[in-house]
Amino acid sequence: GRPDRDGHVTLDACIMDHDSRCGSVAFLEDIQHPIDVARAIMDKTPHVMLVGEGAQKWALENGFSKADFEVPIPEVQKDYENWLIKSEYKTGVNVENHDTIGMLALDASGRMAGACTTSGMAYKIRGRVGDSPIIGAGLFIDGDVGGSTPGVEGMQVGFLAMNMQGEYGGYSVYNGFNYALRSKDRNEMVDAKYMRTWG
Repeated sequence: GRPDRDGHVTLDACIMDHDSRCGSVAFLEDIQHPIDVARAIMDKTPHVMLVGEGAQKWALENGFSKADFEVPIPEVQKDYENWLIKSEYKTGVNVENHDTIGMLALDASGRMAGACTTSGMAYKIRGRVGDSPIIGAGLFIDGDVGGSTPGVEGMQVGFLAMNMQGEYGGYSVYNGFNYALRSKDRNEMVDAKYMRTWG
């Protein structure tokens, strides 16, 4: 992953399944494969998210090994050194500012699961956690629908807004999601599950 502005690599990840079981880790240092840590949090603890030093300590106590991120990939190190000269952030999504992965999968029985993992925006302020590891923002799964929007924070925050609209309107998350989507052309609501419009 790409480092923060102080040269440290921190990792975030979340996982969720069709039964709404979920686990998340954020601001994790020196542990490879944060998605494995998120899965272990889901399977072994009553918690949803662990962060920072506490997440690292828990991971080490539960069989994960410390990784050496102090020896950077030469290309990443060169990019970081070049960034230090101007210290300018690039806005928007581009290949230089993130390495986020989000995915959804169905098993042979049609059960959905999803995961999202990232080192976050390159050269971010130390301590920043994006939306990717936040259940309901970077990832949401239930028995019928799922979505992952890694690397596009505006859309991720939109998932939360849709969830809240559903909750305050007395709708399920699914109905709140549908209520919040509208056709740009006709200002009609869109049924995301069946991709039809209705007035």
